[in-house]
Amino acid sequence: MKNKRICGIVILINILLPLAAGAAVYWILNPHTYIGEFLSRLFPFQVLGCLPEITGGKAGTFIKNYAADMTWAYAFAFSICLVTKSEKKTQRLCLGICMIVELILELAQYMHVISGYFDIMDLVLEGAVNVCAYLVWNYKVKQLMDKTF
Repeated sequence: MKNKRICGIVILINILLPLAAGAAVYWILNPHTYIGEFLSRLFPFQVLGCLPEITGGKAGTFIKNYAADMTWAYAFAFSICLVTKSEKKTQRLCLGICMIVELILELAQYMHVISGYFDIMDLVLEGAVNVCAYLVWNYKVKQLMDKTF
């Protein structure tokens, strides 16, 4: 029972927390995007007055422009690892599929099929966090899941 609780916490930390963090970035720092507007309607709270100071500079710009996509890409890749739970070859294939899906989404932004801006840095960072999710799964979480289930 203890291991199942730990597995639930691992899922919470690696999937739900990144999804919530990405949503918070859109809601607080990018309220004029489709996602930001949707979240602002769901949670109609006053935006903090100190935000212009937070989003200034290189770190603030990086968080505003890339953090949400990075956290969501991590959650997506970790979810794929969780669902496949299989050998590394299958997970690598799924990791490649994650990257292809992210490439398609960026190209759809470039062709104005969906809103947003095509950015090669998005692809690089999303690819990096996909690899991080794969490594976290294989070297930290997989053994725990194998013992539990």
